[in-house]
Amino acid sequence: MFKKVLLPAVLLLLLFTSVLASAETIYFRSSVNKKIVPLNESFIYSVAVSGDSTNLPEYKMDAVPEFNRFGTAVSRSISVINGKTSMSVVRNYTFGPKKIGKFTIPPAKITFKDKTYLTESVEVEVTPAQGVKSIPVVADQRQALSQNAVIGKAFAKASVNKKTTYENEKLVYKFSFYTNVDLISNPEYYPL
Repeated sequence: MFKKVLLPAVLLLLLFTSVLASAETIYFRSSVNKKIVPLNESFIYSVAVSGDSTNLPEYKMDAVPEFNRFGTAVSRSISVINGKTSMSVVRNYTFGPKKIGKFTIPPAKITFKDKTYLTESVEVEVTPAQGVKSIPVVADQRQALSQNAVIGKAFAKASVNKKTTYENEKLVYKFSFYTNVDLISNPEYYPL
């Protein structure tokens, strides 16, 4: 009798723990790099989604009427440790204030597996514009700056954390793509 009850109980317990172990957990947060911003400066509003899933929900930023949106940068990171995959997506929105005052960026919202996640709302205080100091640029610097602007609007950089590794040793490969072109509103593809 005891064996008849024990075996189904153990099987049920194993099934329950395997379901819990496979559950995907996500984290959702937002922040700004400056809480007080002069009228003539910009700030970055960051929204990060991370979790045990490689199928994280996409966050779409709604318009915030008190600020001009200058651009968006997206950073994705995937890590596989002992067979467990996790992913992080950070979206950085660059905003410029339109007027002086205290403003609230409403909570960011995503839905993942029929569950809604909200961040905290973020307060930003816009102060009067500060004076801009002019730095004199000599002719050689001006020429170098203009040449750098012409060289390219985008570039990629790859690096590893070690020059030599052993079998089964961790190696971090970092690939970064830099651009000063708004790729979302200007998609063009030119194959090599």
